[in-house]
Amino acid sequence: MNYFEIFDLPVVYEIDKQVLTDKFILLQKRYHPDHFSVASEAQKLASSQKTECINAAYHTLKDPILRAEYFLQLKINLDLEQEKNLQDMPFLMEQIQWHERLATAQSLEELDELTQVLSKKKNHWLTHCEKAIRTGDYQQATGYVIRLRFVRRLLSLIDKKEEEFY
Repeated sequence: MNYFEIFDLPVVYEIDKQVLTDKFILLQKRYHPDHFSVASEAQKLASSQKTECINAAYHTLKDPILRAEYFLQLKINLDLEQEKNLQDMPFLMEQIQWHERLATAQSLEELDELTQVLSKKKNHWLTHCEKAIRTGDYQQATGYVIRLRFVRRLLSLIDKKEEEFY
């Protein structure tokens, strides 16, 4: 059963997030391990596993980047480990520049500036990724997912470096 099926949603990228959240809450109420405290060990284990699966599905589908990646996995058997070799020199040069800016940042202001640049790129690429998915251009969407994953990792590194200033 895929993540969309868990929530009885069609396998489409664009989903109603409120419907997703409502179904998540209903499933959590039904399968939460606290409801199985007096059940057999097998039932407790099944409940725990079901809850883990529901949580993973919800986490993935509520996040537009993870949802795009998951959707592409279902549609074209996307394997990002094999797709890492993005042959986009301008993007590769940007990666190097952003990493250098991060490594040499000496203040929170510099990190904030880099965060703003990356956030704009992320929003731009997410818009184009969503459009590519809507039009069925899954190869183009894959390129955007690779970029989005990179930006997400770099933003996470910025968060860690910001902690050094406190």
